[in-house]
Amino acid sequence: MTDFSRLRLRRHRRQYLIAPSGYTPDAPHRAAPIFDRPVHRLAGDLRTHALAEPGISLKDISIDGRQLELMHRSPVLKLTTRISCHFIPLSDTQSTLAIYSRTKYASRSANQKRIDAWLAAIGAPADESSEMRLQPAASPASA
Repeated sequence: MTDFSRLRLRRHRRQYLIAPSGYTPDAPHRAAPIFDRPVHRLAGDLRTHALAEPGISLKDISIDGRQLELMHRSPVLKLTTRISCHFIPLSDTQSTLAIYSRTKYASRSANQKRIDAWLAAIGAPADESSEMRLQPAASPASA
């Protein structure tokens, strides 16, 4: 499983990171939205939507269901994209997530379009100004 507390972005541009402020050592490309739903429901919604997409497969899931490792294989060239997701509870009724998508050959825009489309499909709030900074207790190392 990807350890977001140690995640460092690579120099190439074939990656896309969404995370709450302070959740990863490097700044994300986009701030993580906050969802008005419990963490288990957010994880289930994203997993269901992602696995319904052609070419997506589940490679690993944590025991508590709060971390996923997904893989996308393009239909023609069979290019592989790895996607790591970590779902973060904020309260009993709110949660957020961290997603890291990376590929060896495609561009960041391909990763970005896929992840942004998934977030829109599961109802990500359009206004990300509500993004909150996580306290150290909510970091991946302690989650």
